[in-house]
Amino acid sequence: MRKEKWIFPKEYKQRADLFPYKIFPQGIFLQINEHEHLFLFEDERLCTVQIELKTALSEKEYEELQHLNQHIFKLETDNYRIIYLHMGTFAIISAITGVILASVVNWAYQHKSGRVYTEDREYKFERNTAGGQVEILRRRADVSYISYNDVAEDEQKTWTSSFIKHAPTLVIEIVSSAKSLQTELNKMNEVWMKQGTRLGLVICPYSKKVYIFENNQAQYREQSIFESFTHSLLSSYNGDFSKYVNEL
Repeated sequence: MRKEKWIFPKEYKQRADLFPYKIFPQGIFLQINEHEHLFLFEDERLCTVQIELKTALSEKEYEELQHLNQHIFKLETDNYRIIYLHMGTFAIISAITGVILASVVNWAYQHKSGRVYTEDREYKFERNTAGGQVEILRRRADVSYISYNDVAEDEQKTWTSSFIKHAPTLVIEIVSSAKSLQTELNKMNEVWMKQGTRLGLVICPYSKKVYIFENNQAQYREQSIFESFTHSLLSSYNGDFSKYVNEL
């Protein structure tokens, strides 16, 4: 059983109607004290939890939520009401992610074609709802790359600590648990591609497949994870995504 604790900002707890909130996948939570909650999940390999709050956080409260839980979680949000808690991956997935990240970094550096960003960098977008409202999306990608053809090198150099507000040229998401493939496919389609990403890869070590999203195609396509990956958008890149996969 996996146990994780998270802490709510005090101001939010004082003003908001905290309960009930929804947890996906379903888990058990225990209130340790006024601000701390403990989640218990049967799946020890569970890496991402979605929390749907009854009352949205303010932007300031969300920043505090990130700060209070930074030693445990990386956070994403849809409009400060739906919160995604990323609890870290186990060793093999971390190794797979590291190898893929290194291959893209090395390629981009050798070709001086763009910059590569890790999940530590946060993207901030606006999305129009069917009801005419504007939602704020704050999202992270396992690996992202922005070509100098899309955003000039000098401009990207100024992105030291602020949000990135330009859609990545390339996004790579690595499926971190056997049950989260559909979640990653949905995220790629509904967030990254709709915000203007040109090429998206969902790499699943469990299904042994790579799911390829292109901005000029209505449907994604699949290829074996053991097949070398090339694409016209990534000149001379030859990706081997199969390393460590057989250790799962």
